Amino acid sequence: MKTNDDVVISMLEMCGIPLPKQRRSLDTYHRILRAAQECVAESGYSKTSTQEVAKRAEISHGGLFKRFPTKVSLMASMVGYVEAQARKMAVEHMTEELMNSSTRERVRFFIEGYWGFVQTPQFKAIDEVWDETRTDPQLLDALRPIIESDVVAGDLTFYFPELENGVAIQFISQMIYSSLEYLAFNHGMGADDRASEKLEILIDLVCREIELLRGKAGQ
Repeated sequence: MKTNDDVVISMLEMCGIPLPKQRRSLDTYHRILRAAQECVAESGYSKTSTQEVAKRAEISHGGLFKRFPTKVSLMASMVGYVEAQARKMAVEHMTEELMNSSTRERVRFFIEGYWGFVQTPQFKAIDEVWDETRTDPQLLDALRPIIESDVVAGDLTFYFPELENGVAIQFISQMIYSSLEYLAFNHGMGADDRASEKLEILIDLVCREIELLRGKAGQ
């Protein structure tokens, strides 16, 4: 199972950030990325300064830029870090009992887990960064490796390892994420008071798709 340091290393490699020469130096990267997440969640992307992140991470401004040369590289790395941490936590909570449970229980666990995540400060931070890409082509370009990785992640295969991580599972995973993010936005704005009912509908839809994929795999 991946450690927190493994998560940082894979994220830095994906974002093209030079790795530290000594593994113990990774603690500083953890502090910086957590500080960036907290600052963006509290103040938004545009109002978050690298000076503020450095102060919260208890590192000099120069020390921050030694590791992340631009705000764009820092924020793209923060998005990758938060997403990877969320996946790591999801895997850690996958028990043998869950993996031996019904399709519906596994789908429910996956959907309710992400439903909880989209209402956290961590998600708020990465959502702020994604929103900024609409007007910042440099940020969008920096996030492209993460986007490409997300497209083929097929996170549902964590819960259904018997199914191939192909286009269908990848698309269903993306559909779940998009649906829950949209539902969380409307629910948070007070415009939708039927979130629980819609979660059950989504669970039904995904269960049907999983059974269809099982049928195709058995043909």
